[in-house]
Amino acid sequence: MTAFQTSTVDVVVVGAGPAGLASAIVLAEAGLRVLLCERHLAPRATPAESLHPGCETLLERLGVGDAFRGGAWPRYTGIRVAGRLDRFGGDARGPWLGFHIHRERFEALLEARAVALGVEVRRGVTVRGLRREGGRAAGVLLDEGAVAARWVIDATGRQHGAERWLGLRRECYSAPLVAWRGEVAGGPMDEDGAARFERHGEGWLWTARLGPEASTWTLLAPRGQPPPALPAHLAGLPTVLPRRGMDVSWRAMRPLVKPGCLVVGDAAAVFDPAAGQGVFFALRSGITAAETLRACLARPFLEAPLLAAYDDWALRQVEYKVHGLRELYRGLGMTLARMDAEALSA
Repeated sequence: MTAFQTSTVDVVVVGAGPAGLASAIVLAEAGLRVLLCERHLAPRATPAESLHPGCETLLERLGVGDAFRGGAWPRYTGIRVAGRLDRFGGDARGPWLGFHIHRERFEALLEARAVALGVEVRRGVTVRGLRREGGRAAGVLLDEGAVAARWVIDATGRQHGAERWLGLRRECYSAPLVAWRGEVAGGPMDEDGAARFERHGEGWLWTARLGPEASTWTLLAPRGQPPPALPAHLAGLPTVLPRRGMDVSWRAMRPLVKPGCLVVGDAAAVFDPAAGQGVFFALRSGITAAETLRACLARPFLEAPLLAAYDDWALRQVEYKVHGLRELYRGLGMTLARMDAEALSA
């Protein structure tokens, strides 16, 4: 065996998105040896997405608050829904503002923090499965060999690695949905600097101006149908980043813990972007899972109740988001996410 095949760390985190990076940072802060495995060689360029201002608290926890605020991200005041502006609120320092981010630059900021804390990042590697010992996850299997670890965190996003590796159960809460995203040059300006959310076809359209040069857009539509056409005021504009679709059918893995393994971010649960908390949930679940794991290492005799508490917390987040989305769509008279009786009973 090579030295690589017998390498040992405290924790392997699979996936270098916001959830995996948040977990790696919190674990490395505790002095644990963390290996972060990512199948992509570099972050991919994707259309901008929007962050609720509440993310700032989580970024402070991860030690990147100042660096993030210094990133010159476009800001927005709130969301205009059917002509009504919903602001985020404010405090003595002024109104709260959201952020429009490009994921590749945002993830690079988090990765730099993780590396500075001693996290080993290996890109271009694919995890084929989990190493097992005594009925629990004890590392990962790579093409190059096995890596032993005391714990594994699944942050594989919509690949849902642990669903395959551990036979988790997928629970579905909506009809099949796809979100189409892209960026165009120019675009309409909102007089109050807000993003816009409106009905479009069977679904909805989200648009946000990123500054003087570009706008980002997202369309939600039923999965399995051709991509819906953009409205005329966007369709004729030059493309900055091409349209890309992703499956955003509401779903969650159950359970989100197994001996030696926790599941975070989109690997744990997926909702369509109208939930408005994709990155927030990724960061928060990554932090919460890492803190749970640290507690398990400090008090191994409490592992079972600690894991159960994380699973219960995550399930409550899922239930909250499902309820919120159903209420939003009911208020807008939208039925595209509704599941038929047969699907709901499956």
